[in-house]
Amino acid sequence: MSGLLKKNSAISVSEGVSQPDSINQEAVKHLKKSKKKQFSTEQLFDGIRQGDITMLSQASTLVESALPKHLSMAQELIAACLPFSGSSFRLGITGVPGAGKST
Repeated sequence: MSGLLKKNSAISVSEGVSQPDSINQEAVKHLKKSKKKQFSTEQLFDGIRQGDITMLSQASTLVESALPKHLSMAQELIAACLPFSGSSFRLGITGVPGAGKST
């Protein structure tokens, strides 16, 4: 016997593929573009006066925010709205964060 016989087999080994990035850069770009616009106090006030429900929702989120950077804007917005409150009443809506109170 001059050499070993070559065995035929159904098993073969192929090169693997490289792993994709763990973060999809296209998704990151899309999220940065679609980031919610921050409205000024004046824009929120005008929207509330015009009956814009979206602006009212954003304003209520701003007022209930615990972030220090939102405090002065919230106080300014409340001060602007008070002269137009008339004989209104205060309605309290409670719930855990993310429950949809603003909606």
